[in-house]
Amino acid sequence: MTHGDVDTQWPHAAQLLEADYRMPYKVQNPLEPICITAHVQDKAITYWGGVQVPSSALEAAQTVCGIDKGKVTINELVSGGSFGAREAKYWLFEVAYLAQQTGVPVKLLNSREDEMHALFNHPATLHRVKGALDAHGQLSALQLHAVSPASPEQWEPGYFERPDHMDYSTTEAITAWDFAYRPPHLQLNWVRHESNVPSGWYRSVSFIPNVFAVESFMDELAHAAGADPLAFRLANMQERPRHVAVLKQAAERAGWGQPLPPGTALGIATNQGYTSFIAVVARVATVDGKPKVEKLTCVVDCGLAVSPGGVEEQIYGGLMWGLGHALFDRLDIQQGRVVQSNFHDYRVTRMSDMPAIDIVVLDGEPGKPGGVGELGSPSVAPAIANALFALTGVRQRSTPLSLG
Repeated sequence: MTHGDVDTQWPHAAQLLEADYRMPYKVQNPLEPICITAHVQDKAITYWGGVQVPSSALEAAQTVCGIDKGKVTINELVSGGSFGAREAKYWLFEVAYLAQQTGVPVKLLNSREDEMHALFNHPATLHRVKGALDAHGQLSALQLHAVSPASPEQWEPGYFERPDHMDYSTTEAITAWDFAYRPPHLQLNWVRHESNVPSGWYRSVSFIPNVFAVESFMDELAHAAGADPLAFRLANMQERPRHVAVLKQAAERAGWGQPLPPGTALGIATNQGYTSFIAVVARVATVDGKPKVEKLTCVVDCGLAVSPGGVEEQIYGGLMWGLGHALFDRLDIQQGRVVQSNFHDYRVTRMSDMPAIDIVVLDGEPGKPGGVGELGSPSVAPAIANALFALTGVRQRSTPLSLG
């Protein structure tokens, strides 16, 4: 996405800011690893399990067993989580092959060690961002380069060979329709870089690193301009009343601009996704000499909340997921091998880690219902990072964030 000409603005900027933001590899780590049962008999196949994409089960039956979709039965069971892991296809192809070869019901169950060591992880990413402020502290130009692999290429060979050569799962939150800000000169780029590490879907996918980079950098620009981070964001939004509304209400509920106890600070972040809007304010405080996330305040506009209680539950789960990748999630690769193997060395969010949560679902536009399943997590990490900067004066540009 480009409008204006950012290159003409750099030489004339009163302040020129540049920053790199990084996120490591992550693994979905649902409590229940991938599992599925299949039985091939009488030129038909029956599946039992949590199948996230039924069409992939049909494809496996046809490709591996030569079974027409009319001879496929899927007994859908509730799975113990997925977070994108079950959107892969390999496990359905594998169980179909084993069931065909043996002629008996086959239950496929991955070990967690196998999933962490050899399967599809959320890719590591790099974002290089550059911004120009004029003499009045106004944002005149913004440039972003998001670097990541093409997520589905590993299990859909040829995915990237479409006419547009684009992977839209990598550009969430930085496209023309869902990028919140409109400075006079803007350039948003995605750079494909394959690392040869298998990568795949992960809850909130590229919203997570893209929003982290954008919302952290907007905070940096605001502080450089001597502006309030909330006011700076609002000044750079155009014709986005629903986005403005969630920002203002989240800030008000969290006490933005009000006196805070000593050793306490707030950070704000926002994103759009699936025609829904969200703003998150993180409250951090110094406890026993270390920063602690005390509260997350969240306001959501998803248009029509068909089930308000269900929306709150989805957002709560998203905030918890976001807290995890903000503070804990990290998969390390050394000498070509994944270091972590299970929960003992891959830290995940626990109940004791959760701060106080305040969620408000607005009465939005009834004619525009939107999605919320992946809406809640992306703004959590930048909101916490921005609060930590306000508290400590130290800017953290990579996750997991340090509270030590």
